[in-house]
Order: sequence, then C-alpha cells, then structure tokens
Amino acid sequence: MRFHPDRQDGNRDQFEKITNAYKVLGDHVSRGLYDRGAFQQSTTTNQRNYYAQSSPQMRRPDVPSGKTPIYDFDMWSRLHYGRTMERRTTAKAKYQEKMNKDSFAKSEAKKENVTFSVLALLLLTGVISYSYNSMFDNFDRTQSSKKQ
Repeated sequence: MRFHPDRQDGNRDQFEKITNAYKVLGDHVSRGLYDRGAFQQSTTTNQRNYYAQSSPQMRRPDVPSGKTPIYDFDMWSRLHYGRTMERRTTAKAKYQEKMNKDSFAKSEAKKENVTFSVLALLLLTGVISYSYNSMFDNFDRTQSSKKQ
C-alpha cells in the first residue's frame, strides 16, 4: 500500500512494476520462464489492457437460445449399435426356430406314443375277446357231445 497511486501521485510507475512482478511470480508458467531468463514482458501495460487480457477468462458462457437442432437418437443408436441389434435379432430368430422345431418333435413323439398305445390296447382287447369266445365255444361243444 505504500506505493499505491491513490496515496501519492508519483508512484504510478512504481505500482505498475510491483503489480507486474506479482503477476509474473503468481503464474507458474511465467515464473518458470522468468527463472530461466526467457521471460519478456512489455512495460507499457496500462490498466485497460490488463483487464482486457483477463476478460475472456472471466467471461460467462453463452445462454442457450433454444435453437439447437433436435438430435436424432434413433439414427445415432442405429449407427452405433446397428450390428449388435442385428446380431441379437438374428440369434433370437434362430433360437425361436430351434424351440419351434423341438416342440414340434415332442408333439410328434407324443402322437406316435398315443397311436401305439391305442393300437396295443385294441390288439390286447382283440386277443382277450378271441380267447374268451373260444373258451366258451369249446365249453358248449363239449357239453353237447356228451349228451348225444
């Protein structure tokens, strides 16, 4: 505060030198250049240039105007995941086809088993019926031949 221009009128140049020194020492990159002796800075920087140089860093981001184009998420997902979705669809179709074939084969096997069971039952019924009838036919003949 001793060299501030508001305290004494002739201290403006001295205050600018001190301010520039703090600016150089406060910045890591410029301090490294200064230590190597490669730092060059003009001494004619006034306050307007100083604030103009720092203003882009302090500037606020633009406010969204709402005029951004609508993004096509379907197109993006097709471009990025198209092959994956196609492989998944193909694999799902193959799986469904295999399941349909398996269920058809099982139903055909059940039909064959039912048909075989019905035929076996009919054959067994026929054999039992024939043996039952032949047993009674022999019984009647034997009785009638004895009476005569």
